Amino acid sequence: MKKRMHNLMIFWQIKSEPEKIKRLLVGACLLLLVISVLWLYPMLKEREQLSQQLPELRHQLVLAYALAQKISQLEDVPIQTTHTSMEAIQKSLTKLGLVTNKVRFDNQVIIIEFEKISFSTLVKWTHDAQVFFQLLVLEASILPLNQLDQVNAILTFKKIN
Repeated sequence: MKKRMHNLMIFWQIKSEPEKIKRLLVGACLLLLVISVLWLYPMLKEREQLSQQLPELRHQLVLAYALAQKISQLEDVPIQTTHTSMEAIQKSLTKLGLVTNKVRFDNQVIIIEFEKISFSTLVKWTHDAQVFFQLLVLEASILPLNQLDQVNAILTFKKIN
């Protein structure tokens, strides 16, 4: 090791001053190039991933703007209240394809039991029940089933007014 270092020192000492400067500049440029590549490569890779995701992100942005416009239009719509009766509730359930024979009125509390229904449809109906019937969800017991988007549920509502 010492011999190699000694040979390197001799090699360096026999070089002329302009040649030493030239070699140092070339070495510095190579070092700068390696550092730049190591620094820029992850950035370029990330940029490529973002450019691949950009069309999907733009699509989501368009959907978000459309939803925002719908929401702003809905804010202008007055709240619609419907008479809360067993028939009206059953009619609204069947309108969305939710079938149940277990609707009970107990002391101004409405209890509805569902078996093997779509969770997303249940959420939509629950929202509609809050808006149209002025019902407040007091309790919800939801049990997921093995099938996608299928649940058993027991919902307890109370009339707001």
